[in-house]
Amino acid sequence: MRIKKPFHLLFIIACIFCFSCGNSDNDLPSPPKNVIPREKMINMLVDLHLIEASMTQYYGGAIDIRQKAGTYYALLFKKYSISRTDFIN
Repeated sequence: MRIKKPFHLLFIIACIFCFSCGNSDNDLPSPPKNVIPREKMINMLVDLHLIEASMTQYYGGAIDIRQKAGTYYALLFKKYSISRTDFIN
């Protein structure tokens, strides 16, 4: 009995797919020193989303909203003791 060539190709592709998907934690590089820790970033993002949600409910002028948002963002960065550039990076 002879196996057809398309089956060979499919078998080879399946083998490559199965053996190429490794999940080794040792392969992951360590994060850089300037990265915000995970728990701190989660709390910051929650507060940031609350600020943005409160800004959508504000019915002032566009300039007034930007000023208020800038004040809230500055307080957020002060609360978590990071700078704006650290957050952006």
